[in-house]
Amino acid sequence: MPELPYRVLALDLDGTLTNSQKMITPFTRDVVTRAAHLGVKIVLASGRPVPGVVPVAKKLRLEDLDGYILAANGAQLLSCRENRVLYEATMPPSLLPRMKAMADAYDLTMICYDEHSLITDRPDDPIVAYEAQNDSMSIRYARDLPAAVTWASPKIMLVGREDKVEACRRSAEAAFAGELHVFLSDKCFLEFTAPGVSKETGLMQLLHHLHLGPEALLAFGDGLNDIPMLQFAGMGVAMENAWPEVRQAADRITLSNDQDGVAVALQELFPTLR
Repeated sequence: MPELPYRVLALDLDGTLTNSQKMITPFTRDVVTRAAHLGVKIVLASGRPVPGVVPVAKKLRLEDLDGYILAANGAQLLSCRENRVLYEATMPPSLLPRMKAMADAYDLTMICYDEHSLITDRPDDPIVAYEAQNDSMSIRYARDLPAAVTWASPKIMLVGREDKVEACRRSAEAAFAGELHVFLSDKCFLEFTAPGVSKETGLMQLLHHLHLGPEALLAFGDGLNDIPMLQFAGMGVAMENAWPEVRQAADRITLSNDQDGVAVALQELFPTLR
């Protein structure tokens, strides 16, 4: 068997591996699965919480292919075969009152998570409904979010109108400097994680676990939260539908998620997959 150009394949989900209907096409699924059979470790690297990634992992049969889930923008790393958490970084619930005050100040909706639900005090927000459907989770109403969420969280989001999110981001970065990582995953999604958390740092943990360096990593993405991992990877590939900042950060650009861009690029980079 010829030497593999890359040993680990990190795939963002929304806008990358899945098409506009949130589906993996049979062609893309076949090419990714064949890459795994060559010996490439597949990791689904998503901003979604773990319950939102698990259905995709099951469709790809990653438990049989010894694949991994990197969820919550790098805050949680799981082995699908072992059904075990390999790495986790969380935020203390004591910070939630300040996050909620900031959400109220900028008229944004705060979203927290448990193992099955999105928890919010604005359950009728259409962005909440979209996220719940995308993550295959239910919506749980909590009148007092800081009182309801008593556990350490891998991630929390403030969502809303783009201009309000951007204004809140600037304030939050200053207010939580050194305490939290504050960043945009999309223009309308402001995310909070533990300091230093990103898809890059989560993949560092995985590569350390596998005794590999970043040159062994091939990564695909389209969103603002994908920039760190694309810059870190030995080869970072942006989708044609990616944000301009993401395309600029990548080493290579492939076709869009509606044109099987992941599969096409894999066949170009791994000739045995053609």
